[in-house]
Amino acid sequence: MMAYRGGSTDPEALIIVVAARGAASGQVHELVARWQAVVPRAEFVTIDVEAAQGATDAAILRRLAAAAAASRSLRLSQIVAFGMGDAGRIVLDLVIRGRFPSVGVLGIDIALWPRSRRRPR
Repeated sequence: MMAYRGGSTDPEALIIVVAARGAASGQVHELVARWQAVVPRAEFVTIDVEAAQGATDAAILRRLAAAAAASRSLRLSQIVAFGMGDAGRIVLDLVIRGRFPSVGVLGIDIALWPRSRRRPR
């Protein structure tokens, strides 16, 4: 887990960026830097996940999110989940199913349907 400090010493939100293990760290760092300028009262944390459906342990992800929030004196209701691509699909599924604590979720470049299933007609 990697933390990016915001401009505030008293953050109002924690944005957890869920990234595919092995994703280009420069790309993630650039993304966080751009968003940090837009939401300076938020703090960002990245968590690497195995970007295969079913390979991500929701309990471990929840514990990491809860620990990151608690260490910043934030509540779980102040977490926003953020993911791109396959990692974004995973975090979106977990949030929708209530298996990841988040007040909201942002997904970029995620497939509407899991790749393992055919799209319903």
